[in-house]
Amino acid sequence: MTNTSRMTRIGLKTTASVKDLIETAAAIKGVTVTDFILEAVIEKSGLVLQEHHTITLSREGQLALVKILGENTEPTQYMKDLMALPRIQPSHNN
Repeated sequence: MTNTSRMTRIGLKTTASVKDLIETAAAIKGVTVTDFILEAVIEKSGLVLQEHHTITLSREGQLALVKILGENTEPTQYMKDLMALPRIQPSHNN
């Protein structure tokens, strides 16, 4: 059986003042510097991924989308050609 939770190392360089800031904040929170940094990075990573996978429409855009979706139209030739293209499997390495 393979251990999929094997730990790995990430290194970073920073200024002394930033290091002091992080150490002080971690101490106030009662956690290690590693745990403090990981918590912040994991939270930020989640937000970045959420923004990347979310489409935001203005109110005007929402109304236009509802209008288009409500129309009962036949697919255009371009749409038919697009749907006839071979499907590409997404890569999960990103």
